[in-house]
Amino acid sequence: MNQKRIVTISFALLSVLVFFVFKNLLELVWGLLRLPSYDQWPLTPAVGLAVILAALVFFFLEKNIKISAFVNDVVVELGKVTWPQRKETVLSAVVVIVMVGIASVFLFTFDTLWGSLVQVLLSRV
Repeated sequence: MNQKRIVTISFALLSVLVFFVFKNLLELVWGLLRLPSYDQWPLTPAVGLAVILAALVFFFLEKNIKISAFVNDVVVELGKVTWPQRKETVLSAVVVIVMVGIASVFLFTFDTLWGSLVQVLLSRV
């Protein structure tokens, strides 16, 4: 895919996220304020406002030259990244899991010994 298409798709996905956040927020506010909602309307007012806000966010991001240039530069830089191979990623994950296991055993042993020492000292007092 070319960079402009990736930028446009990312703006669209962000707008969809804005829609869902504002839809839920506006429905909550609409319900708390007990504002009227008519059943014959094709969209609830909260959904309509959320669609308008999401569209405004999309068009603002799309038309803003600085934001578009920045996101385009990010996409270009991400294209230059050399991602690790699967074997290297799996090996790194195994090393992390083993180290977490070793640290867990060490901390469990230390905590158990410390707790036993405290109990012995308190029982002698």
